[in-house]
Amino acid sequence: MAAEDFAHYLVKCPGAFIFVGMGGEASAYPHHHSRFAIDEDVIPSAIELFIQLVLRLG
Repeated sequence: MAAEDFAHYLVKCPGAFIFVGMGGEASAYPHHHSRFAIDEDVIPSAIELFIQLVLRLG
């Protein structure tokens, strides 16, 4: 549902909404749940993804 809110920004400016590190056991809970945890192992891959997006689209 977060993408629905973000869609309002996309009306004014091109962009994308990407869930990063949200597929593991620790992140299986909703964001505001006490057991939610970001999968920090994916941070290097996420950084590389953003770098490649900037290089290709920027």
